[in-house]
Amino acid sequence: MSLIRTTYIFIALVFLSCKAEPDDFIYEKNLFNGIELATAQNKPILVHFTGYAIRHNEFMDVHLRSYRLQKLLKEQFITVQLYVDDSKKFTTSDTMGLHRIISSPDGLDRIGKARRVGNINSALQIELLRNNTQPQYLILDNDLNFLVEPYGYTRKDSRFFISKLKEGLKNYKAIISK
Repeated sequence: MSLIRTTYIFIALVFLSCKAEPDDFIYEKNLFNGIELATAQNKPILVHFTGYAIRHNEFMDVHLRSYRLQKLLKEQFITVQLYVDDSKKFTTSDTMGLHRIISSPDGLDRIGKARRVGNINSALQIELLRNNTQPQYLILDNDLNFLVEPYGYTRKDSRFFISKLKEGLKNYKAIISK
């Protein structure tokens, strides 16, 4: 291996090891636990509907590695990440409170047929957004009211995400100060 190639590999490894990973903080994996945490900590909720097989995850993750973005999420939000293709079998705690969110006949039918956590997450996304495309980002209050218009895949950078989070935070503070 040439010295130049070895140097490039070393630089790439150093760069990658210095980047903050989006999983440096804990994502809640259950929406209802996230609601409880948000209520207890008086914070808005960022819900990220995603999937293990989502094609654009790598592009989005680059922007989620921003230090400023992660700092804002860690300090000001409860972050819930819901995988629509999660193949784990669900437990009773995964379905507690679904009746508060899912009330449409189609949603109840989807829940009745659910066998995996991903089925539950997909039913939640369809009920909340009327679509099942990923990634989708929702900024919500504790009662699951939208604080900003939900958004999905975008080629915009971390400044876009930060502006959406700040807008959601501003709207959340306006609601709780009433």
